[in-house]
Amino acid sequence: MFTWLTIMIAKRALNRGEALSKRGYYESAEQQYKKAIRWVENAAERGVADAQRVAGYAYLGAGRVYLKVGQVADAVSNLNYACNMLPESSEALYWRGCAYGWSGNYPKAEESFTAALALVPAEASIYLQRGHARFKGGRLDEALADYLQVQRLGALQGIDSLALAVLYLHKGEYTNAERLLRTLVKQECLDAYLLLGYALEKQEKWADAVNVYEKAAGIKEVASEACERLGVVYTKLQQYEQACSWLEQAARQGRETDTVLFYYGWACYQLRRFEQCINIWTRLSQRYPQRQRLKALVQKAKYAWGCDLVRAGNYKVAIPLWTDYYSGRESDERLTQALAELHLRAAAQALEEAGSDGLDRVKEHIKKGRELAPDDNRFPFYLALLAMLDGDFEQARLLLREAIALDPQALRLRYYLALCAWENRDLNQAEEELKTVIAMDSGNLWGHRATESLVALYIEQGRWSEAADILLQRIHKAEISGSPLLGEEGET
Repeated sequence: MFTWLTIMIAKRALNRGEALSKRGYYESAEQQYKKAIRWVENAAERGVADAQRVAGYAYLGAGRVYLKVGQVADAVSNLNYACNMLPESSEALYWRGCAYGWSGNYPKAEESFTAALALVPAEASIYLQRGHARFKGGRLDEALADYLQVQRLGALQGIDSLALAVLYLHKGEYTNAERLLRTLVKQECLDAYLLLGYALEKQEKWADAVNVYEKAAGIKEVASEACERLGVVYTKLQQYEQACSWLEQAARQGRETDTVLFYYGWACYQLRRFEQCINIWTRLSQRYPQRQRLKALVQKAKYAWGCDLVRAGNYKVAIPLWTDYYSGRESDERLTQALAELHLRAAAQALEEAGSDGLDRVKEHIKKGRELAPDDNRFPFYLALLAMLDGDFEQARLLLREAIALDPQALRLRYYLALCAWENRDLNQAEEELKTVIAMDSGNLWGHRATESLVALYIEQGRWSEAADILLQRIHKAEISGSPLLGEEGET
């Protein structure tokens, strides 16, 4: 009996909700829409047409409010009710399509927009929104058909043209995209600048792309992105100084995207600014600790920087770079040998430097080189010489025996082993080693030195006759061969 009264009250609440929604008072509008629904829901369930229509529009209004405040699930629910109660309302179907689109359910959105178009076939805004849903759902050809229909209806203006241009870019139709975007740039559409530059890049119109990006770099809203793209373009053109300049500007403006860091590092690498390159790529690698390719790029830069430092003679700084690069590449024999050789050069450099810790650093480098190249007899030999300098002749003998085991024919090693044995008063060992050297090389440098030392050893022991015999043999051989006498070789 009071149905007409409840409908009247509900209509007033609905009107107040519409007014509040238009003014942006969404919370108050929501309350009025709910009030309208409460007043007519019973009558609507009984099939009262006016009650169903009022409830439908209240659900429609509430759905729009929920959509505007980001409550997408509530919007979908209310708009479904609206569509059920207003089956001939294209508006309800349109807004439900928008809600589905916001929720990411693009097939449902397309379905709702298509149902709306069945009611109003010439409504451009519905074609446009269905085009967006199809585009985001990956149905590019169907989306293009919708956008072109909007264009034919004369309603594709401003930002809507931008959507069509983006679609052309996705489809690889860069010329069509360029045509639309140039028009939008003339209309001062900020978002069009970067897209136009991208379209020109894809067509390899580098000069035009640079010109567009440089203009965009002067526009505050898109400046940092424009600087980024300029850096990328100049990198592709192998103009690395300009690339660094623009990428640095992008970073200073707070745009440290993966793209900026990668190309900035690459430009620095090409300019051999390896320290800067390593810092940049390390920051990028830290974002993706599982990506081995990024770590490999950092290691590559460290190796290249190490090479430059080696050429400059800065072995001290080069060693940790090469050592870091060497980690995980232990099977690379050439790299292993190069790093061992680098330690040897660093040892020689440290030996020339003044300071109380000089010899300690020399030993440290030689020991590391010995670990890297255990088959190289130079490392135990040089450690033996250092042990001699320290007066530790027993340790020197052990090291020399190790070196001789690696190269039994090395007369120099045997000669120094004999001297160490002599210093340790192991005269028999000294005599045996000196005789071995003489027997293996009686006519050359180490043979001469061994002969002189053996004579001195015999004289020290008072074995004058044996010393004289050796000298006479030496003189006799010199007369026959014409080789120099003792002390005449001129060696250092």
